Amino acid sequence: MMKFSMFLMSFPMSCLIATATLAGGGGWVEYLDETDSRLSVDSALGANDMQEKDYAVGDVDNDGDQDVVVVRKEPFTSSGRDINLLWMNEGGVLVDRTSAYATASDVAGDQGFLTPTNDRDVKLADLNGDGWLDVVTATTLTDNESKHLSHPRIYINLGEDNGNWLGFRHEDARMPEMHPEAGPRFCSVAVGDIDGDGDMDLYFGDYDSGTTQIYDYNNKLLVNDGNGFFSDQSDSRLTFEMRESAFGAASVFADMNADGAMDVVKQTSLNPPQHVAITYNDAGNQGFFAGYEIHDENAPYFVEVGDLNGDGMLDMVVTDDGVDSYYLNTGNGSDGYANFNQRTFDSVTNGFGGDSYIRDLNNDGHMDVIITDVDVDIPGCSRTTHIFRNRGDVPDVTFSIEDTGISQSDRTGVHDVAIIDINGDGWDDLIMGRCSTTEIWMNQPPTGIVFSYPDGLPGYLPPGQAIELRFQLDLIGEGAIESGSGRMFLSIDGDTAVEITLEDLGGNAYRGTLPSGVCAQEYGYWFSARMTDGSTFNDPPTAGASPYESIVANGSTVIQREEFESEPDPIWTVENDPSLETGSWVRVDPIGTIYGTEQPQPEDDATAGSDAVICFITQNGTDPTSPGEADVDGGPTRLLSPVFSLEDIDGTISYSRWMYDSQSDDLLETEISNDGGLSWTLVQTTGGTGQSWETASFKISDYLDPTAQMQLRFSVEDAFDPSLVEAGIDNVSLEVLDCETLCAADINGDAVVNVDDLLTLLGAYGTSDPVSDIDGSGTVDVNDVLIVIAAWGDC
Repeated sequence: MMKFSMFLMSFPMSCLIATATLAGGGGWVEYLDETDSRLSVDSALGANDMQEKDYAVGDVDNDGDQDVVVVRKEPFTSSGRDINLLWMNEGGVLVDRTSAYATASDVAGDQGFLTPTNDRDVKLADLNGDGWLDVVTATTLTDNESKHLSHPRIYINLGEDNGNWLGFRHEDARMPEMHPEAGPRFCSVAVGDIDGDGDMDLYFGDYDSGTTQIYDYNNKLLVNDGNGFFSDQSDSRLTFEMRESAFGAASVFADMNADGAMDVVKQTSLNPPQHVAITYNDAGNQGFFAGYEIHDENAPYFVEVGDLNGDGMLDMVVTDDGVDSYYLNTGNGSDGYANFNQRTFDSVTNGFGGDSYIRDLNNDGHMDVIITDVDVDIPGCSRTTHIFRNRGDVPDVTFSIEDTGISQSDRTGVHDVAIIDINGDGWDDLIMGRCSTTEIWMNQPPTGIVFSYPDGLPGYLPPGQAIELRFQLDLIGEGAIESGSGRMFLSIDGDTAVEITLEDLGGNAYRGTLPSGVCAQEYGYWFSARMTDGSTFNDPPTAGASPYESIVANGSTVIQREEFESEPDPIWTVENDPSLETGSWVRVDPIGTIYGTEQPQPEDDATAGSDAVICFITQNGTDPTSPGEADVDGGPTRLLSPVFSLEDIDGTISYSRWMYDSQSDDLLETEISNDGGLSWTLVQTTGGTGQSWETASFKISDYLDPTAQMQLRFSVEDAFDPSLVEAGIDNVSLEVLDCETLCAADINGDAVVNVDDLLTLLGAYGTSDPVSDIDGSGTVDVNDVLIVIAAWGDC
């Protein structure tokens, strides 16, 4: 297979299948926008809030419900400060009580939350051990100011007096001064007991973006004296490598190797060092760190920790400037440190992202994932937040994107999400802090028959193996489930559905078998059951219109990813129409241009790191204030990939694109060829990407049959009235299905080759049955019989 370049990324991927399940079906989630009735806040600070927002959720007044602390600042890397907010939960309504409960301070003239600060992160924790949740913030970009403004702030919970909650007081003395002039550039804060003494310590993640630094803090470890006063002990407990940070957007305390001591999971990006690493605590001398292991050196921008597959070991979700990943903990190695297997989410996640969360959203016992879309550093609010359902197919869990009731447009431009049970019904609701609004989405508990899957729903089905599926019916609400009414249906590659014979296991539990298939087949399946009153419930609710989907394959692999940082080998070529005057495709570090208040050409490539700056754009000019100097005039100009092979296999291509047209007339076109460029098929177009990089992807077989002569082409022209036209392409990747048959002779998929497989094969002898045709010759013949005999026994 010819490659886009010599650079390869190869690893198993999660099968991410976008089913259009109506939320609530089968125990998945359905959210409704109830902002108007659930948020009692001045609109400028709530529903119409334009600031960057970060949330902390907890029961601050110990009344049994969850409240919210909101820290706010001017968006992106800036010194713009703003006030913070305290939303108290009053009967399922979040009410702004900042003025009543969060204005006290031990600094004269300071007004607590109402003092504008440049806070980027916030946590709730009991810092002084009195049983009440306190607040700690991470401040940034506030040089040459008083310590109470430039440094992280601690707000102590004052508890109650005669049953009346007293609120918070900012207490500046609890935070040490770390530099007399330079304010920290902290982007994250973690809270946990790192020295095993029973109190909460603090860890801050530092970043270097912004104006020239007076002092580079790097990451900081502040140790609690037991009374909620902190001292900087970073240098004595951490090596320089452990502290060093370029852009520390995420920090987590977690016991990653299960030795009883809290480790630090840290992310640093944008400039070297660029990785996710675990700093291991010395269990024999807790609070002093002995090991440092790097696990992700792509372009990580956030990391979250949780148990994704229910094995009791902590896993990681990494938000990346490319495709987002998750790392499954496989246990400790001989060094006592955790080992991981990497999986990736679907290529739809290729692009900048932000905060990520691991939480069981639908109460099925499996941890789901939310990844927000707004990068804290690079401006842009046009990307999409993704909510992933954990399909429960342990241990190598996969994730799917299914409808939640929150449209894609309502998930665009999200700074942060607060996961909170606002009305105390046991179902987590969401507060979406978006670029221009705040919205509250209430989780709607399911009613009637709820379907659950004890073994999960597989994202992939191993080729040549039958797979058993169990499902359980449970009743929520009134009525009764009709005994024996469970049913299961299957459609392969969109053909007419057939009903699967089920085994009734009793207690409203059933088992069915998905038949073995050949690689790249798409299985769509759904489930049904009845109440005794005759009403029918389906999962997904729309049944065959949008079934659960699985692909026959062992997984998928990103075999090619071209970031264009060096000259591709084989090279990408450019073809220009004779009418093109300026704006030919060129591989460069782009020079951004300005047109009024708009940016026709990007200043950075889609990866936007110090060691990742090159992309293809439509010619660089020399003067950023002269956008018409080198934009596309005439054309088209076409960018062509080398020919690559997908013979006997399918693939998905994803890429980052930029398109700007001042008159919104012209298009950036994406085309694919399967005959080496003799003919082309249009795949995608865009007339504009909102002056930011966006990600697009497509499955090749949806447009053409894959061959050994595949080629990709991007074209743009200024074909209408003269206008400013600019385009860019970056981060092109190709993922393919892993179709190796692990035990091809095991025709019935029971993990053993025996007489049952031989009888099945003989029953298909002389036909073209794809499962029994083990050698792929097109006919079931003696060669297939010999393969079965040679493989006799356990797989």
